Amino acid sequence: PLSRIMVMTALGATFIAAYLSWRWVENPVRFRKIFASSKAIFLASALSLMLLIFIGQAIKQSGGFLSRMPESALALAKWDGGLYKDPPGTYLLQSEANGTEFKFKAWDIRPGSPPSFMVMGNSHSRMWLAAIDQLAEEYKVSGLVVDSFAFKRCLLLKDQPPETPEQKECQDRLTAFLDLAQARGVKRVLWGIRYSYYLGPVMAQTGEASGPVGEELARDLASTLKAAQDRGLELWFLENVPEYDQDIRHTIAVRALKGLEPASMGYDLEFYNNRNATFHQKLPELIAQGLNVLNVTQFICPDNLCLPGDLQGSYYIDETHLSSYGALTFRQVPVPLFEGLRVSEYDENDQYKFEEQQ
Repeated sequence: PLSRIMVMTALGATFIAAYLSWRWVENPVRFRKIFASSKAIFLASALSLMLLIFIGQAIKQSGGFLSRMPESALALAKWDGGLYKDPPGTYLLQSEANGTEFKFKAWDIRPGSPPSFMVMGNSHSRMWLAAIDQLAEEYKVSGLVVDSFAFKRCLLLKDQPPETPEQKECQDRLTAFLDLAQARGVKRVLWGIRYSYYLGPVMAQTGEASGPVGEELARDLASTLKAAQDRGLELWFLENVPEYDQDIRHTIAVRALKGLEPASMGYDLEFYNNRNATFHQKLPELIAQGLNVLNVTQFICPDNLCLPGDLQGSYYIDETHLSSYGALTFRQVPVPLFEGLRVSEYDENDQYKFEEQQ
């Protein structure tokens, strides 16, 4: 956004340009001080039009005179690392819980072998799939992805009986997903959600969020962890990425035109820690109970400065979601999920067998 001084300067320049145009162009033409004849007016108009056509064609041929742009802006203009797209081969899965049948879209990672892991959660797990696909190929491990749109605002299992039909439907849906993971022989379940659905309003100066809802998030996560463990599943939880209050792609591009690098948008890690303090205080207890947490900030916030992108592109697709480029840049985050997973293959009787990955 423009500063107050810049706005006042632009308004002043507009009035000056308007006066000069009125004084030296409009009045002389209107009162025939120049171009006294109609023929002269039409000739001047034709010449002006030809000049504009020439200038426009020159701009088009040069590609917009890109040399006038900073190198960082040119690099960002070529950036194409946006949203993760569903791969070919998606299919419909059905699962049932407490008499309710659920249908949702799913797809396999490295199809042809039984899945060793399953990705669940909302768009905050989906945004990591570009990195997960790549790591699955490297580790030669197959997985199953449940379409994140099936979750809507249904995030975690509650530790209390549902009070409304919507809550019951949510609990049954998540239970059905965990039952499906167990039935498919999955070993690890990767779960990602956005904390802010729980944490509520942010205190403007410190980023602190209210305590009770952070505790509710921890309780629900503990309940989900227990449900997973009861089915013999390991629960892996994705830490949230730092969030912004503006569209990162747009803001990085605007700043690049001013010669500013993306790091100039970074903010202090302390703000992020304050935002999630109440919940993060509960994490050691959950980890002791068996929860596996994939840490994000050690990679995305080096030297205590959380970064939104680099000269090659934006780490974010909007204010809160990583782009595919961001996920691949920070592909170290989900690496622990794959360490020690089983490599799967067929035996002679077309039955699946598993070998511990070396």
